Amino acid sequence: MSKNKFRSQASSSRAVSGAFGAPSSAGLFGGTTAFGASTSSKLSYVYEPPDLGGIPKPNVIVSFKNLQKKDSTTKAKALEELQTYIASVSSNDGLEQSILEAWIEVYPRTSIDTTRRIRQLAHTIQGQFAKAAGKRIAKHLPDVVGSWLAGLYDSDKIVARAAQESFNEVFPTKEKQKNVWRIYLEAILRYVSDVIFKESVNTLSDERTTSLDDASTKYARVVGAAIYIISYALDELTEEILNKQQTLLNNILKQEKVWQLSYHDDPFVRRAIYKLLETSLSKIPKALDLRIISSCVLASSLHINQIGSTLDYARALSRLSSVAPDVWTEYYSASRKNPATKRLCQFLKKGSQGGQSVYWNEVGALLRQIPSAVLAPSPAMSENEIDVKLMTIDAFHDGIVAKDEPRSNQSIAWTAYVEYSRNRLYHFLSDVEQEQLIRIAITPLFNQYIKPTVELTRWTIPTAQQRLVCVKVVQHIMDSQTVFTDVWQQNSAMIVKDLQISLPEQSKNYSKSQEDLSAEAARWYGIHPVVFGKDVPEFAVSLVTETFLSELKAAVATLRNRSGKPYGVARLIETAARLAPEVIFQSGETRNLLLMFAQEDVPRLLMSPSATYLVEFLQHLGNFLDLNAIYGEALRLLTGAPESTYKYNALRSLYESAYLARWPNDEALKSMISSTLQQAVEDGTREKWELISTVIANRHAPTSLHVELLSAMVDGLSLPNQREESLDRLETTIRQHPTSIKEYGASPNGLAFLSKLLSLTESPNEIIAEKAQKVNNALEAISSTEHGFSQASETIVRRGINSADAESLSVLAIVNLARKSLDQAVEAKSQDVAAHLLPTSHEWAQAFETHLSRVPDPTLALINPMSCAVRLVDNAESSRSTMRDHNGFSTALRMVWYTVAMLTTTDVSAYATDGQMTNVLVYLALFLQLSSDEIGLSNLKSLWSSDDPDLEQDVTDLVTATSSLVVSWLKPDSLPDFIINAQTKLLKDSNGSLASSYYNGRAYITLTENLIELRGDHHFGPASSQSKDIRKSPNTFTALAILSTIQDHQVVTQVCNELIAELTGYDIHVQSDGLRHLALLNSIIHRPEFEDVVNGIPQQRLVFFVQHILAQIQELIDQKTLEDSWSGYFSSAEDSLSSLSTEVFRVLHVVLPPIKQIYGSIWADSFSLIKNTWSFSSKVHSDKRLPVLNASLRLLSVLRRMNEEDPNDDLQDAWSESLESVAHGMLSLLQELRGSCADNVSYSRAAIGQSGKNRMIYLPLLDTPDTTHQPRRIVNELLARQLSTIPASSMGSIENDLYSVLASESLALQQAAYNVLHRRIPSMQEDLSLEKALSKDHIFKIPEELLSLVLEAPILKSASFSFERTVPPVLRSYLHSWNVIFDHWTNASDALKADYISSLKDGTYLNDLLVLVSEFLITSRSKPIEASKFKVGFYVNDPSASPEKDTQHLLIHLYYLALKHVPTLCKNWWRDSTSRQTQIAVESWTEKYISPTLIVDELATVNDWAPSANDDSDLQPLTIKTSLPAREITASIPIDEQTMSIAIHLPPSYPLSRATVTGLRRVGVTEQKWRSWIITTQGVINFSDVGGGGQLVDGLMAWRKNVTATLKGQSECAICYSVVSADRQLPSKRCGTCKNLFHGSCLFKWFKSSNSSGCPLCRNQFSYS
Repeated sequence: MSKNKFRSQASSSRAVSGAFGAPSSAGLFGGTTAFGASTSSKLSYVYEPPDLGGIPKPNVIVSFKNLQKKDSTTKAKALEELQTYIASVSSNDGLEQSILEAWIEVYPRTSIDTTRRIRQLAHTIQGQFAKAAGKRIAKHLPDVVGSWLAGLYDSDKIVARAAQESFNEVFPTKEKQKNVWRIYLEAILRYVSDVIFKESVNTLSDERTTSLDDASTKYARVVGAAIYIISYALDELTEEILNKQQTLLNNILKQEKVWQLSYHDDPFVRRAIYKLLETSLSKIPKALDLRIISSCVLASSLHINQIGSTLDYARALSRLSSVAPDVWTEYYSASRKNPATKRLCQFLKKGSQGGQSVYWNEVGALLRQIPSAVLAPSPAMSENEIDVKLMTIDAFHDGIVAKDEPRSNQSIAWTAYVEYSRNRLYHFLSDVEQEQLIRIAITPLFNQYIKPTVELTRWTIPTAQQRLVCVKVVQHIMDSQTVFTDVWQQNSAMIVKDLQISLPEQSKNYSKSQEDLSAEAARWYGIHPVVFGKDVPEFAVSLVTETFLSELKAAVATLRNRSGKPYGVARLIETAARLAPEVIFQSGETRNLLLMFAQEDVPRLLMSPSATYLVEFLQHLGNFLDLNAIYGEALRLLTGAPESTYKYNALRSLYESAYLARWPNDEALKSMISSTLQQAVEDGTREKWELISTVIANRHAPTSLHVELLSAMVDGLSLPNQREESLDRLETTIRQHPTSIKEYGASPNGLAFLSKLLSLTESPNEIIAEKAQKVNNALEAISSTEHGFSQASETIVRRGINSADAESLSVLAIVNLARKSLDQAVEAKSQDVAAHLLPTSHEWAQAFETHLSRVPDPTLALINPMSCAVRLVDNAESSRSTMRDHNGFSTALRMVWYTVAMLTTTDVSAYATDGQMTNVLVYLALFLQLSSDEIGLSNLKSLWSSDDPDLEQDVTDLVTATSSLVVSWLKPDSLPDFIINAQTKLLKDSNGSLASSYYNGRAYITLTENLIELRGDHHFGPASSQSKDIRKSPNTFTALAILSTIQDHQVVTQVCNELIAELTGYDIHVQSDGLRHLALLNSIIHRPEFEDVVNGIPQQRLVFFVQHILAQIQELIDQKTLEDSWSGYFSSAEDSLSSLSTEVFRVLHVVLPPIKQIYGSIWADSFSLIKNTWSFSSKVHSDKRLPVLNASLRLLSVLRRMNEEDPNDDLQDAWSESLESVAHGMLSLLQELRGSCADNVSYSRAAIGQSGKNRMIYLPLLDTPDTTHQPRRIVNELLARQLSTIPASSMGSIENDLYSVLASESLALQQAAYNVLHRRIPSMQEDLSLEKALSKDHIFKIPEELLSLVLEAPILKSASFSFERTVPPVLRSYLHSWNVIFDHWTNASDALKADYISSLKDGTYLNDLLVLVSEFLITSRSKPIEASKFKVGFYVNDPSASPEKDTQHLLIHLYYLALKHVPTLCKNWWRDSTSRQTQIAVESWTEKYISPTLIVDELATVNDWAPSANDDSDLQPLTIKTSLPAREITASIPIDEQTMSIAIHLPPSYPLSRATVTGLRRVGVTEQKWRSWIITTQGVINFSDVGGGGQLVDGLMAWRKNVTATLKGQSECAICYSVVSADRQLPSKRCGTCKNLFHGSCLFKWFKSSNSSGCPLCRNQFSYS
């Protein structure tokens, strides 16, 4: 038998023996022996498995079986499965009885598992089983109730909580829970007895699988919980219930094994047993065997470590000593070596052992209960009597100063120590012993407190409770007159000595010496009041009075002699006067000494370091003398003293005193303070500001002084170098003297103060802003009860919204101020506050006056519903200038911002009248129109003038918020009256021809359309009665507003017919209101809801109308065509013509489609009008032509759609005939809009006086981006879209001026030019290639205009490079230019490509591009761009992609094109790079992302060429095979029956790395010549400028030509009749006679077979030639 097997068997034997219990244990409760019929313990790990045969559910059986395994994870999983099962049981009947019985078997054992999770789940599932079983659980409870209740006291809180929750879930009320204890008390007690007497570490755990520590912890947890169960039962159950189980209880409590657990190693068990002891002593003390208790709880437990149970043990001992003090004497049975006193001292010396501070209270209570014979035992013959009697106090002291005793416990410990000495031990001693006790055990505490020394460190009391403990010490010392006298005189002498020998000012440790003396004096005199308390012996009072006088005499003399330098002495005098005034009253001599010192010496000594303490000393004598005289004398001396630190200290001390109350009446004091204040304000000296701060902090200072100081501090807010100091002082004043601030706020200066403070909260200096905000917050805290600042706040708000300048508060600050004012207003006054916080009608009108009188920009015709009616506005602008704040915001914008913020964040609208809300809505609607114009035309700079992107975003957010607010008012079911009022007011104010009428009309249209759309009710439009004869109304803008919103179909149809009929006979040459009529017509026919109105008009009438207006406009254009040399000024007639043309085109948009089947000249005339208009407008180089260009291009789009949708023949012919001229015209527009002509095309507006009237002129500007000019952007994008529909073949030749459009600031123009060039240039290359072939000497260059665009690459780190909105125009122009350059390679011949490459070689164009590519995509990033996300070989602008992603795609594509078309130039740049890291990075990135696509393209090119490779019959036939996986090309040429072949291998980083050529099969040539061919072929491939696969073709052709040249004219061998021999050689042996060639190998065979050396043909002797 092996050793392991033997040990396992032995362990099992012990476990089984322990499980069934020893005979003695069983006999205690009448059980059987181990060999009886009893079953094993329910808690033992040795058990009979439960019967699972009756369980019908296989999965539950598996769970129970897994629960019996050793692995904790498996058991936890099994419990979770059981939990899932039991949760699915819906009713009592659903739980099978067999499953319940199986659980009852396994639960007790599972509930004590070593794994916390298992115990937690077990208790939870127990509750679920009990709840599911219902009443059926009752009969099983005796088997599990003990384990269940034990779980309530598990040492792990989580497990205990789980058990508690499950128990509460089954027994929810206290009464039900108590019934469980009552009914099952016997079963509970038997469970406890089984645990204590039958179980052990070995029975509960298997030592083979459980460590000793885990097994011991498990046993302690089970036993401790069992003991807690008894404690609870004794504590909570009634005596009647307990008496029924008295026998069981007595059998448990009288067993020594129970109380032996009091010195168990585990603190959980010890705490449980101590709790049981306390409970037993309270409820059934007679059930305890005191001898066993004394032996176990005292003799065996006092000396052991009680870590974790000290408090419980001390509490239990105290209770035990109180109930049965004899356990210390009569029942104490320890040996003489370990008497009770010794054991007690051992316990005390250990201290609290890391326990709580309350432990020492329990120790004090314990010592009060212990018999005196134990506390002060009689000494043996050989022992010192006093040492023996002081053993307990010494042990107590040792426990307090033990190394591991927490300092937080020592205060309570020392208190208990002193109380034990005085109240207990002191009374057991003789007089001599009492004196010795005080000297040995108490006096060191006092001495160490007064003056700590290293020698008495063990007697140090913690700082927090020093004085309280020392008071008790002094009271104890006074119990002995002799000791008190000695100790007091000794410490008094020490005080005198210390003050006399304190270090001089020159000493290094001067400050430390004075501070130590001050601290010593504070402790010393802090004890003096104890002596003058109640029941104090007379000897003590006399002694203290005597020593007090001697100490002060010495102090006064020292201070006089050393001129106040030892400030520690002055502080000693002040401390004595402050802490011991009783002594002064007791002794007249002492009082006279101090008064004389104050009158004669103190004023002179104020110019010393002692000033502060001397002034404080004077305050304590206020009841004995007139301080004003002393202060006056001191101030007189200080006024004449030179500037010094002593003077500042003295003044600060005076300013802190009550003397400051005399300021209004004391001229000297007033002069001194005023001088200090002036110097502080002027110089900003910190010392002076500190003096002012001292005055402010003085509670005796009058309010008028505070106000004066506040005014000076507010003035300091305006001085940059004093702001921080002023803000600090203001905060102090507000915090300490809110009354002064309230009065100051109510004064006239309060408004200026608050304004300055709010402006500083927005300071760019973060420190200033933070401090100002703190002051502001402090003001808000006091303003709720005082209206001074509230009124000032309302004034600031009103001023802030009605004006704007560089000093104005931000709108946010004003809103916050207004919001707080509204919140603080009382409910009764809220109506008035709301009226004060919202702008009045006059304020609205004044703020918007300059903006509403501004003549609208003509280009706004593109983006507003009134179109060219904007031309009908009178040119009468306001002469008032626009006020702006520091952000460039106008008063109107600030007012709108403020109003919107107040309406959206407060309920101010609830207190506003309908009139106020009507004004708000009207001007918000006008603001939306004005802001719409300014967002579309940023150069207007009317409402705001800032170009800061952040501020522009703020304005955009404001516009959005305003629009949302207006829309929110229109949505409710009940429409507020002010909505209709505002609508009416807008329509009324649209009368007239001023700019304000125009904007009111637009606002009315927008508001009405939103009303109709949101509410779906057409009744909100104008009434039909308003539309009667509206076309004849002189108020054009009112008419347009009504016709744009009227909902009556019949009225609209009538007006439309009338206008068309009137215009058909209208003579524009004579009548001047044609523009008005056309605008009215367009306002109707362009409304989507009335599309059928035009369709309902007879076609013939429409045809006549169209013919008439076409002829009229064409005639006007012919008459008003401008001269070629433009003077720079426009006439009103030309402006009118442009506007008329715009409106005509807009009419034709709608009128032409209904008559598209009509034949006639109208179609050709329409195209002619478009072209003539473009020609006419090209000479009017101004943004004013944008509306007419937009309208004409849209008409062209309409005509194009009509031509595509079943057109008539005349329309189709007109389109075909005009297509080329239209294309040419659009290309001209593209160039003109770019501004490439000599007379630039962009203009700005200005006003000059002419003939006493203001007239609009336009001055030329440089090309500017269209991102901030919405009309220009609309036209540019429309032109680009129209150009994209024109076939490239219809565009004719490309003018060089078109290249310059690529450099336009407009992205739309850039894209349009690029699209045209991108389509046109490749189609031109075939013709250029032919020209190159016919004229080989002519060099074709890339256009200089195009190369100039890539002359210099953009700098990526430029601040202007932002991809937030779009690709920077400069970068996009550069990249598009390169794309156009590479378009030249498409369809070009190799010769033409060579010319293009030479153009690139003339400069560093390509190098700059490649540097840009490497920086943008590779080297400047922590991680290079993943080009696999893009189509490398293909690029089309993707509008959905972000600008940065689009740029990355284009750069990747350009790099691909560069490697494809000019690989040699790319390789040269890469090879010549000075950075090795750049080379590696570029090569790696190229190999990963670009080379695979290039290689595919190169091999595809070779495959495409291969079929035509053998077209030339003069060359040897060539066979080509390609392998993409191997990146290889194999070329072979057949010679006779053999094959000559080579392989071209492309490297992974091709073309940066060179292609390699290897010879596969050499035939008919020497090795030297073969290698020469290989090198030549490789050179052609790697050094050829031709790209795109052409270099590979050239290499193959070079090799093929070499082979052909070698075999050309080569004759066959006359012997074998083959060109190539078997050894792959050509015939090289020539006969000198017949001149025939033979293979050398053939000749050798011939000579050998013929046995002659003659020529096979001529038979002559063979001679080599």
